[in-house]
Amino acid sequence: NAFQPQISFSRRRHRLLDAFQPHIHFSSRRRYRPPSALSSTHQAVDDGNVSKTIAQQLEEENVQIQESLAVNDIPRKFVPIPFAYHQLLIATVDSLTNLGVGICRVPLPSDAMIDPHPDPNDVQHDNRGWVVFVPNVIPGELVKLSIYRNHKSYSDADLVEVLEPSPDRVEPRCNLFDVCGGCQYQHMAIETQRQWKTRQVSELYSRVGGLEEGVTYPTVLPALGTDATYHYRSKITPHYEAPKKNQGGLIDNIGFKQKGSRRLVDVPYCHIATENINEKLTEVREAKFAEAKEGRLKRPNKGATILLRDANEGVITDNNEWVTTTVKDLTFRLKAG
Repeated sequence: NAFQPQISFSRRRHRLLDAFQPHIHFSSRRRYRPPSALSSTHQAVDDGNVSKTIAQQLEEENVQIQESLAVNDIPRKFVPIPFAYHQLLIATVDSLTNLGVGICRVPLPSDAMIDPHPDPNDVQHDNRGWVVFVPNVIPGELVKLSIYRNHKSYSDADLVEVLEPSPDRVEPRCNLFDVCGGCQYQHMAIETQRQWKTRQVSELYSRVGGLEEGVTYPTVLPALGTDATYHYRSKITPHYEAPKKNQGGLIDNIGFKQKGSRRLVDVPYCHIATENINEKLTEVREAKFAEAKEGRLKRPNKGATILLRDANEGVITDNNEWVTTTVKDLTFRLKAG
């Protein structure tokens, strides 16, 4: 059976997909639930290529979506090149960025309009295909995605469905994982997470630094992890927006940015942060909401960041305070921020 993830749509994109794709149903947790009639087509994949059955079904879905979209449903700044708004694609995940976002490469439509004077170094002209970024995926997975933004050399998409899940995929413990941008790897087995983190450090040296592993820089050793799969992170920095004057100076959310958006997701508890941090987070959240309600909260123009650092001295919230932290037999001294 196809894996059915929670979907990381913004409110606008979620509302439109819900309205214009009647065959897709969302629960209160926005979980994609394809009808049983479609499940038989999920196995119709030949040598990594989409079968005619799936391709025809996808084409019919895209026609239905485009016929249902009204002009004012499409964001004003959306550029319909090379893909239409909410166009569905099926692709295999090729790799991950250093931010944990999936990289897919898809063939351009035969009638696609692209830059007539291309830069040969642009990703869009890579003979492996046009790059589409999609969150919450694992390399090797076959996924269905929905385009919501086209850039000059790549596109951004929402994950609609994982058609062929990776054997390394696990169920995230956090029910906010699919929308919260605070972490990127909970859907992977812990060893896979560490392998990708090691690989990404090496790729930064080679791709960004132009260095050669084992020649101009040492081989990157495997990432060291704790015995814990969760509750290992010793520092988090949740945010809150400026108090709203039209709401009596109140603040809405304290948490992290939504994936693919600037909106904040309210995060009362973080599953990868230490338990000490979560205890302090509850205390700090209550204090900030109370300060806002009583008019005592400072009014930053663009919002503010809260520091929570779990150190030998306790959970520290002052960026400038010096703290110590011990890793195995080494003790480090650093500023909390």
